[in-house]
Amino acid sequence: MYTSKAQFLEALRSELLKRNITDSEILEDFEQHFNIGLSEGLTEAQVCEKLGAPAEIANQYAPDGYTEDVSNATNQTANNSTQTQQTGFAENNYNYNNANTNTSAPQNNTNDNMDIAKIIGVVCLDVLVLIWAIPTLFSLLISYWAVMISFFVTPVVMIIGIIFGSQFVGSAIIVSMLTPAAGIFAALILFGIALIMSAFCIDIWKAFGKLMQAIGRLHYEVFTGKKATF
Repeated sequence: MYTSKAQFLEALRSELLKRNITDSEILEDFEQHFNIGLSEGLTEAQVCEKLGAPAEIANQYAPDGYTEDVSNATNQTANNSTQTQQTGFAENNYNYNNANTNTSAPQNNTNDNMDIAKIIGVVCLDVLVLIWAIPTLFSLLISYWAVMISFFVTPVVMIIGIIFGSQFVGSAIIVSMLTPAAGIFAALILFGIALIMSAFCIDIWKAFGKLMQAIGRLHYEVFTGKKATF
């Protein structure tokens, strides 16, 4: 009695080799049986029991003219009930050959319909949203950058104007509006705002870059049908 997938598959591989069967797809099929059984809430031991004896399974794939020895024949008699369980289990749940043969065309049609729907969805997204959203976001980023630079430059101009007075261009306006102490205080506030904005500037541009990368990945996968690697 096998209690794990590894034990069962190893025994099945051994039985297949005894019969000079080296087709790896058989093991892959039964490994898939386990995956489906586990997804339905069965334990590995229960799946082993339902699939039956590895020797009996190997006999089904044995070439014409193959005969078992006496011990195998004895095992066959002892495992008749298990074979019946295996047959019902495989027919009801894991008959992939028949399932693939009967449903290959509908699956292809479904996949084609899904691909067409994805393409239409992406085109609608481009026309209705991205065609104006991306330029708008880019413009806001440029404006953010320009405001940040102005907040760096303006305090410098204000300080120079307060120090040099009328000898500096635009200082007459600054001096007439603010006292030197108030002007320095305002310059420090603007400079602090500029520092705060600069702290977020790189992160904002990175976020915009990731957004563009995600959009590019979406378009690549939808229009090519391939997994994007960027």
